[in-house]
Amino acid sequence: MNPRGCIHWTGTQTKLCKEGIDFRALVGGSEFGWVTRLPCIDLEAKDGAKAICAKFRAPTPEEVAEDKRQTDEYSARFMVAYTGNVRAWRETQKWSKKNRVAASGTVPCEVCKTGEIHLTMAAYNGHVWGKCTTLGCVSWVE
Repeated sequence: MNPRGCIHWTGTQTKLCKEGIDFRALVGGSEFGWVTRLPCIDLEAKDGAKAICAKFRAPTPEEVAEDKRQTDEYSARFMVAYTGNVRAWRETQKWSKKNRVAASGTVPCEVCKTGEIHLTMAAYNGHVWGKCTTLGCVSWVE
């Protein structure tokens, strides 16, 4: 969480923020440099002045600390999942630029100890997607 950004920010992959503000409409269109004019994120405006948003609210120090705690907690769970059975599974797939294989499978989850991690490996680049069957446990996309 950006301490100088807005708590309603959802990213440029979406059209609206959590308050329903249309990002592109707020800055006057989607011509080059529109993202730097957003007041939601801490970027220097490169092309035109920053827009003003009546719904902008920076996070409190407590919200920033809680976000960091959650991120650290998730990162720790991910490392447990990724360095054990997942790594072993990945190494058995033998992906390389000369052996571009797609693969899928499951391994026991070492985080929750009750679920299975469903895995998919892309043939194109060897990246692995994983998701535990236990709700809220661990999931990722490389």
